[in-house]
Amino acid sequence: IDAVLDEGTVVVASWYGTKPVTLALGERFHRGRLRLRASQVGHLPPEHGPRWDYARRSQTVAALLPQLQLTHLITHRIPFGNAPDAYVLIDTAPEQIGQIVLEY
Repeated sequence: IDAVLDEGTVVVASWYGTKPVTLALGERFHRGRLRLRASQVGHLPPEHGPRWDYARRSQTVAALLPQLQLTHLITHRIPFGNAPDAYVLIDTAPEQIGQIVLEY
């Protein structure tokens, strides 16, 4: 919630089951007029269903995947044997990390 711009949407991309969730809906949420939206993997909003069936979604994703330029998101490559160093880095300098890849 703190990272969303005014009038932005926060999408809950997980399912918490029966676990209680503490969510601050005062201050930033209220003043920023933010929206809270639930999502569910594998389901579309009903208004999109007739046009975006499973086959069309799968074909579209398969066509778009090769266009993703993700390698620039990798900021660190660490040998698997040094995996503990990766966790130290995450704990001590999270602002320096985009993605850590453990290399075998």
